[in-house]
Amino acid sequence: MSYILESSPLTSRLGFHSLARPPSFHHSIRLRPQRTLQPFRQRAHNSQGPYPWRSSTPPPFHDAPRRSPSAQAGVWLLVGLNTAGFAAWQYAEYTQDARVGQFLVDYGTVSYAGVKNGNYAPLVTAAFSHLAPLHFAVNAWSLYLFGGLLAAHPGLSFAHILSLALGAAVAGNAAYVYDASQKAPRAAARPGLGASGVVMGFGTALSLLAPHVKLYVFPLPVPLPIWVVVGGFTLVDAYLKDSAASRVGHAAHLGGALAGAVYYAVYLRRFGGVWPMLARLVRR
Repeated sequence: MSYILESSPLTSRLGFHSLARPPSFHHSIRLRPQRTLQPFRQRAHNSQGPYPWRSSTPPPFHDAPRRSPSAQAGVWLLVGLNTAGFAAWQYAEYTQDARVGQFLVDYGTVSYAGVKNGNYAPLVTAAFSHLAPLHFAVNAWSLYLFGGLLAAHPGLSFAHILSLALGAAVAGNAAYVYDASQKAPRAAARPGLGASGVVMGFGTALSLLAPHVKLYVFPLPVPLPIWVVVGGFTLVDAYLKDSAASRVGHAAHLGGALAGAVYYAVYLRRFGGVWPMLARLVRR
């Protein structure tokens, strides 16, 4: 979701600007040409969230003894990194610390203009950066849910969780940057931030690895297969990617989803899921 910036007397004194609205999974924010910190209090505009979903999958998938402690540690590490990123933005807002704020703008947001100028670090670091409380809460919960279900699958390790997260982060942010480069010049300077690429990467990989998992999605009274939920959001992202009215970083969602699918096909297919099903169909 994109943010429309609004100045306030407090933030303008220090070259800060407040955002008008917070994100859902992934959002972009408009920055002025000069180097100014553009965070802070926003009104919610959730074109894709929040998602009060929970898993309805029964044991043994949720059986604690089968959960890999190291894989679950990877999930908690990702949630912790996102918590640290959110706390940093809140600190910069509360203290009006221009140095910390500028650091977060430089490394906590990703844009085509920044990458073109050689700032590649945000392709990873922007995936652990959240400004708005709602944005952070939705993404942290989604990472915990999808990551926890992945960690519960026999065979997955800390390395799987972390490498999938990093791959989805880079793919999502790279897709966002490429999409911005193909649009109007002002879009090239519009930064994005958030863990949406990682969330979609986790969701897509989980859909392929354990398609039997079901989720309750508010306000529906019955659970839906995860592949229906994730597939539905992917179709929405594809449809709205070039919409001038949409303020969501749909390209980042699609990039993360693609990374999750590729990661499953290369590294996770030996643990089960749709690949053995397809193999059996081919052999018939």
